[in-house]
This record gives sequence, C-alpha cells and structure tokens, in this order.
Amino acid sequence: MGKYSKKNGLVERFKHGDQQAFAELYDKYHGKLFRFALSYLKSKEEAEDVVHDLFVKLWEKKEQLQENENFDAYLFTVSKNHILNRIRNKKVRRDCRNSIQKSIDIHANPTIRQVSGAEYKAIYDKALTLLPDRRKQVYLLSRQEGLTYKEIAAKLDISKNTVEVHIVRALKSIRNSLDLQGDQRLRTLIRNLYS
Repeated sequence: MGKYSKKNGLVERFKHGDQQAFAELYDKYHGKLFRFALSYLKSKEEAEDVVHDLFVKLWEKKEQLQENENFDAYLFTVSKNHILNRIRNKKVRRDCRNSIQKSIDIHANPTIRQVSGAEYKAIYDKALTLLPDRRKQVYLLSRQEGLTYKEIAAKLDISKNTVEVHIVRALKSIRNSLDLQGDQRLRTLIRNLYS
C-alpha cells in the first residue's frame, strides 16, 4: 500500500480489522463515492445503496487488499463495477417486463386468456424439476435471487465461466421442455415470462 503514503497507516489498520480506521475511511470516501454513483444511477436511493454495499463488501474482504494497490483506484473500480452490474440488472428487468407486455399484447387471444398464471407456472416449475441439482441451484440464484454470475461463483466456489455454462444449459433445457408442451403461442409467452 505504498502508493498512498498518507493513507498507508489508515488502510493498513483497516486491513487488520481496526473499526476506527474503517470509520475514517468511510467518512473520507462516502461523499466522493456517492457522487460518483449518483452520476451514473441518477437516483439518490440507488447511489446510497451502492455505497453502502461497497463498504460492506470492503469490510468483508479487507484482508484481501493488496499491498501495492492504489486504494483510491481500487475503491472507484469496485464501485464502478457494482454500478454497472446494477444498471445491467435493471435493464434486464425492464426488458423482461417489456417483453412480457409485448407477448401478452401480441398473443392475447381466447386460448391464451383461458390459461391461468398458475398453469404457466406449473409448466415452468416442471421444467425446473428436470434440471440437474447444481444447474437448478445456479439458475435460481441468478433468476430468483438476482445474483450476478460473479456473486454466484463466489457463493458456490465455482468459476464464473462454470456459472455461465450452467445458465446457458439451464435455459436450453427449460426451452426444450417447453417445446414439448404443445401450442407455440403458449411456449412463446412462457419463454418470455420466465427466461
């Protein structure tokens, strides 16, 4: 941590679990990181969430800080990655909602209207039960808990590439299961709802 000599002692103390050093770092960087996050997210609540999450993760991984790492650059890089993940997840949710609405509008006919949401969910749930346990676990962590591939990899102690492979194969299996169910309009709607 030699690149930031003034902060060297503070960061070193923090790295060894000194809560006072953590509080000083929080006070020093909170405002800068908040403004940085706000410039991307345009929401005070989301920017505050990002900063809070960043400091929680920083505390949890304090022992992993590198000796020669520029602390400022490290904080802002981690913050930027967290912001970009949040933006990407928001875009995915928005695209999914738009896709669902579009599918409903396109496929709104008497046959589709007669099939209830519970029936859609039952078909989807059956497709999930056909997945191997690990693939299902990775898929659910991604789709239901909203974890990023990196977070899933860390949680399950597997590589990010392995997570990606599981997700791709899970989606393919679910789609294949849905293809066996019959009506093309129903398959399209279910794919858009749950993929």
